[in-house]
Amino acid sequence: MISAIIFAILSTTFARPPLENFHYDHNVTLILDGEKLINLDSFDHMEGINPNMANQLKKAIADALPSYLAEMHGHDHNTAADNIHHEESTHSPADDHPPAAGEIGPTSANQADDAFWIRTDLENFFVKIVTASTTSTPAQSNNGSSSAEDSRKIKNKALIELSFSLLRKARHQMPSVTIGITLLTLLTSTAALNVLIWSSTMGQSHINFIGNIADTLQKDGHNVTLLFVELDPDYTIDTGTKFVRHIIRYSSPYYNSADWRSLTFKRSVVFNSILGLNFIDLIKIQMYTYRICKGMLEDPRLIQLLRDSNFDLGVFEMFHSCPAGIMELAGIPKTMLVSAIGIGYQHYRLLGMERQSSFVPDNLIACGARMSFLERLYNVFINGCAYILANIFEYCEQSLFEEKFPGFKRLHDLIRDKTDYMLINTNEFTESTRPTLRSIQYIGGSAIRDPQPLDEDFDWILSRGAKGAILFSLGSLVKPSDVPQPFRRVFLEAFREFPDYTILWKNDETENSSYPNIYYRSWVPQVDLLADGRVKLFITHCGMNSMQESLLFGVPMVTVPLFADQDSNGAVAAERGYAINLNKLTITKEKLVNAMRAVLGEDGMESTYTQKARQAARLLKGSPKEMRQLVKRVARISGTEPPLNHLKLDLDHLNGLQYYNLDPRKANHGRLSARRIASRSANS
Repeated sequence: MISAIIFAILSTTFARPPLENFHYDHNVTLILDGEKLINLDSFDHMEGINPNMANQLKKAIADALPSYLAEMHGHDHNTAADNIHHEESTHSPADDHPPAAGEIGPTSANQADDAFWIRTDLENFFVKIVTASTTSTPAQSNNGSSSAEDSRKIKNKALIELSFSLLRKARHQMPSVTIGITLLTLLTSTAALNVLIWSSTMGQSHINFIGNIADTLQKDGHNVTLLFVELDPDYTIDTGTKFVRHIIRYSSPYYNSADWRSLTFKRSVVFNSILGLNFIDLIKIQMYTYRICKGMLEDPRLIQLLRDSNFDLGVFEMFHSCPAGIMELAGIPKTMLVSAIGIGYQHYRLLGMERQSSFVPDNLIACGARMSFLERLYNVFINGCAYILANIFEYCEQSLFEEKFPGFKRLHDLIRDKTDYMLINTNEFTESTRPTLRSIQYIGGSAIRDPQPLDEDFDWILSRGAKGAILFSLGSLVKPSDVPQPFRRVFLEAFREFPDYTILWKNDETENSSYPNIYYRSWVPQVDLLADGRVKLFITHCGMNSMQESLLFGVPMVTVPLFADQDSNGAVAAERGYAINLNKLTITKEKLVNAMRAVLGEDGMESTYTQKARQAARLLKGSPKEMRQLVKRVARISGTEPPLNHLKLDLDHLNGLQYYNLDPRKANHGRLSARRIASRSANS
């Protein structure tokens, strides 16, 4: 969006005469020397500026600019054409030193230096203005929307004043491109939210999902800070974000990240375990997050840093409840939950919904919606265990906060009361059908980037197959070197049965296979490969991101889940008809060959699996961009509106008997509800 605006400015205003006349008209068009420079109406159709934000920008400029011009020049600010004359400043040696934060620096005769000074001054000054305009006492911060509106007006006026100060201070006639950068920064900074996003290093897929949300909000004009919390020591470098500049890395003194490698899915035993993520692993993970929470609570500098940042919205993934408590201590009024792996028990618990064990499988078991009696019984058992563990884990973290802050509000209630929306990384093809609420927003595919052309190496590999290519990857969490030899041999022998297909295997071996149709690469551009029409089959561990990428480009799958939500994903993929799901414990060469032949089709005939995958691709076309727009919309609503209680189930007035319609005193129930409703209205 920014590059498009700058290009438009460059193409229309670069070679203008010296700056003399600068004014606005009543359609909020910024005019330079009698020619239109930027019309905010054009922002309505640009990615990154939604209609609500565009209207806020127009209103802010229309409200602040006329009064500022009147104050500066004593003119009637309703005059159609106000002229602003700029005085040249006298150069002095003091002008040659860089400005301190918040000061206005000198403008060089060199255009590049002009742009640099303008950008630097705006960034430094903007940080100062945001801090000054949003700092308030606890009592003031609870005054409602009026104080927030006042803060926005202060910030808008200060930014406009800064822009004109820079224009007046120019020693030489300022190029219009510099003016464009100044005004652009002014316009895109209005009505921005301060957002804290908590990212725990549970794996690269989780990091990328959270990082994409951070980038989406940053590009939407918000001020995003990423709190990068170390769990897995193998994923501490790549934060998953390209545009967020404010990153806080945190490692707890009570947690040894090397302990993470003791988990089942971090070792080769995952290939021989019925549950690659078992209850012992879940307990260990909660122990680790407990230690991280303890370290944060004993770090007053971190809490103070977060509090001083005056965040409007906190975003986190529901691995544990500690983020809600930390964000409460930081004074963050609203939160938003996200999930990279679909809806789990903890989400249903917060929403007050029952998860129907008869047709809604847990996302950690290998079942779709159509379960046998034993599978339903197992699902009931898993739900019961989840209930017990969730309460134990929350109690442990709750005790940390109450020990430090007696009477601290219940973490469960904090999340429920401050959260309007949950953003779930699934879509209608990747999760079994289930009851839902308007507060649950599905953003599956939002992290999928646009495909790029393949480089020469991968293009050459795909061109080697007479019938096409097959991509094989087990994801980023499992190291290819940890794959047991018997498991590896099954795939090698099966691939030998398909000489007309090129097999591209994500593998960290340095030398290619002795088989002429198998090629190893330690890294593959998965999105770019799946978008290439020559890839006919994807053999995958069925992580949520891999699953969605394959569907977006219509590539059918053979799935071999290893742990966690992959088991559920594989079952859903098979139930939906675009994949064949194989059990890692019972896989053989014959089963793999039969599955591959069934998905690839015989004698040039397109298989039903391919047809289903392509149908999904048609229906999901353009969805990544749409999902990113949804993220922007929901985040802006969450950060600017009071609690949206109409999105939540109103169950507080019901006891167990009333919930199951076993209470015969209907009249009393009605009066009780009325009293509670009246009480809530009075309190609000």
